[in-house]
Amino acid sequence: VTETVPVTINPGTTYNYTFTTKVNATQIKSYTLDALISLANDGDSTNNSLLGYSFISSFSDTLNGPTKYYNFENDNGNWVASGINSSWEWGTPSTFYINGAIGNKAWVTSAAGNHNSDEISFLESSCFDFSSIPPSTQLLLYFRTLYKTEIGFDQIWMEYSINNGLSWMKLMPSIASINFYNNTTANVWEGFSVGGVGTWLPVLNDLPALGGNSKVKFRFAFVSNSTIVNDGFAFDEFQIGTVVSLGEKIKTNRSTFTTSPNPASSNFTATFSGFEIGAYQFEIKDVNGRLIKEEYISMISSLQSMEIDVSGAKPGLYFVRMTNGKLNVVQKIIIR
Repeated sequence: VTETVPVTINPGTTYNYTFTTKVNATQIKSYTLDALISLANDGDSTNNSLLGYSFISSFSDTLNGPTKYYNFENDNGNWVASGINSSWEWGTPSTFYINGAIGNKAWVTSAAGNHNSDEISFLESSCFDFSSIPPSTQLLLYFRTLYKTEIGFDQIWMEYSINNGLSWMKLMPSIASINFYNNTTANVWEGFSVGGVGTWLPVLNDLPALGGNSKVKFRFAFVSNSTIVNDGFAFDEFQIGTVVSLGEKIKTNRSTFTTSPNPASSNFTATFSGFEIGAYQFEIKDVNGRLIKEEYISMISSLQSMEIDVSGAKPGLYFVRMTNGKLNVVQKIIIR
């Protein structure tokens, strides 16, 4: 739709224009609005246009039931790509490092080749209605990823919006997150995913208090430089909900541990049940995510206990986590 504004707009003023012919934005995709000004005897025509203002027509999605799940096999999940030099594509990955989807299809920055250079692109989700969920209810985000980028130059991160995409905030890792950003200083994914060629990593994160909001969106942001290009970033099996199905890569429902006494003072006993034999990382963090204690435990039986010294910790609430990259179990403990 192209129309001409039939008025003269004086310097320093604004004018609100309503299109006579409405734009049909019913198709779920990114739309662009260009504005150009014509001035007689204009000595500088380089500043006459405002090009590329974009907006996205989204699908409205309600969380009916505990989980919203996308496997991207039959459709693209109503995700929309936008930005500069975007290489986001829904398809079957077939590059060296990202050599296939978990099923047949996934979202990837160029399915059969490298991502673009000088890319500043976004992949945006539907608009989710979480108004029926209390703000105190825990919401979880889970997906699988595989990536290969130039470390320090090509980076990916996630953002969320509570106003249908008018403004965005970076999604930060939670206390109990798994593989949510491999660069935890810059809070981005970059370099090589640690599983190696073709190995999809599980990603789990607690979401901020989004319950009660009716216009929630998520998006992946990707930037690259002008030199080296790589396979890029791919994700599959995207889930949001109060319960997520973690599949075989992460098992949180069969392995548990207890802390006693709780509240504790100088020390407490951690009892582990149902853990597979092997090496685990045991850590305690405060509510701000600061690491208080870290140990590496060798599980030699399915039922095992150990004494934990917390005499140097200040009174307060702490999160105790047991993980080995495939399994993640978190408990809360109060130290007094």
